[in-house]
Amino acid sequence: MFFAHYAPVEVDIGNAIFAQRGQQFGDRYQKLAEQLYQTKLEHVDFAHQPQQATSTINQWVRKQTRGKIPEIVSQLNADTLMVIANTLFFKAEWEEPFLKDGTKMKPFYPNGPNGASRNVTTMVHGGCFPYYYWKEADTKVLGIPYKKNNTMYVFLPNDSDRFKLARLQPLLTAQTINDIISKMVVKTVSVQFPKMHLINSFNLKQVLEQLGVYRVFDHSNTDLYRILPGYERFDGSESEDIFDLLSDTVENAIADLKHEYPNCSPFEKDVEGRPSCEKSKLCRYGGGTCMCCPKTYDSSRKRRATEQPQPLYVNEIVHKVDVVVNEKGTEGGAVTATLLDRITAQATFRANGPFLVIVRDEMTKLPLFYGNVFDPSI
Repeated sequence: MFFAHYAPVEVDIGNAIFAQRGQQFGDRYQKLAEQLYQTKLEHVDFAHQPQQATSTINQWVRKQTRGKIPEIVSQLNADTLMVIANTLFFKAEWEEPFLKDGTKMKPFYPNGPNGASRNVTTMVHGGCFPYYYWKEADTKVLGIPYKKNNTMYVFLPNDSDRFKLARLQPLLTAQTINDIISKMVVKTVSVQFPKMHLINSFNLKQVLEQLGVYRVFDHSNTDLYRILPGYERFDGSESEDIFDLLSDTVENAIADLKHEYPNCSPFEKDVEGRPSCEKSKLCRYGGGTCMCCPKTYDSSRKRRATEQPQPLYVNEIVHKVDVVVNEKGTEGGAVTATLLDRITAQATFRANGPFLVIVRDEMTKLPLFYGNVFDPSI
């Protein structure tokens, strides 16, 4: 669980892995998950108590998000072996709040300006904002700063509808987004933007497969054997993990062997590189040296591998998001309203059709939230 709480900003990111009871997480993997990724590791009984397992996962979600996200899964099958859960809650105050007295019901056109409209609660603002007109995509881009180095970037095609927004999305690569933001200049802008509370959940399995991530879900081609001891890699070999990269020393290689084989007297083996060294499960590679235990330990390892040779794979990856967008900010709206009447805006930004939003952490330039809004009233 990652928390970033500064008075006007809340960013809560939670990660957890729930595995079938009776399966023990590997020591190395547990250390990696808990220390580097702040991931909760827990056992539940999918096989015999799937409803209780579902309840346990949802209780974790409620606790970690302080009730903001009450549920992340609704039903799990008895054959589920593992669930990876992730939550993101973001709430922040605007650097310059919208005018609370100016919020009114205004028309929003989900299918473009020539289609039917529906009234949505719309906030108004006027002042200096980062702005850019992306000519190639016929799209206005507005930056609305939050306090504490976060910004919401809104991409609004002219006369926007669902189809224009769908055509825009593939153009927004990470490089393109960074280039556009770097070209933005501060202008006086008259802003109308819908008030929203966006809640959505996704099963990321299909999304990841569309991005080319298959092996993690494929029992015949998976590479998750380090998570639970006793499970084999799909091709019987071993691969590097992050601890190999962070702790690449002879001393750690010997310590790892001693931990697994207490009576082992490690010796140096003359091989070329880590892959050749760790073809044998009695060997560890560190600091450019291959250290091994005598082959007398090999038979016990082979017996364990034979007992449970099936690979480990993931059934589901579930992601849920809760984002609040409102006028919240410091008081003083009446004074600002008086000033607004005197502003000659250099640009007008009315988000009255489908738009795309990206909430970005400006320190890291990483997106906290990315999504299309086709109808803010839903």
